[in-house]
Amino acid sequence: MAAGATFLPINQGGIVMRIGLFPAALVMAGLAWQANAEPASCESVGLLAKTVMEARQSGVAMQDVMQGANELTRQLLIAAYEQPPYVSAGAKQRAITNFQNDVYLECVKQQR
Repeated sequence: MAAGATFLPINQGGIVMRIGLFPAALVMAGLAWQANAEPASCESVGLLAKTVMEARQSGVAMQDVMQGANELTRQLLIAAYEQPPYVSAGAKQRAITNFQNDVYLECVKQQR
């Protein structure tokens, strides 16, 4: 867990994550990749979250990855780029894993 992370109760359609506030509506709104597409599985959403945070931690410019992104990807990018980039490989990997796990967990909870 990141130093200084705070857990606060939220009852306004959001959850608290180790990396900060993350709207629960994000996963709900983005479960369909396109309006008429099959809903994305939580595994797919988790892998997308991992890829997004890997880009963030690798120093990829946000504007480069926002082009052509669908709504779910855009929301994940915003959430990831609100987090600081880390220097050490271990800290980067923790940030990636935590982000992926938090997004996956919220997806699973919303599909109950």
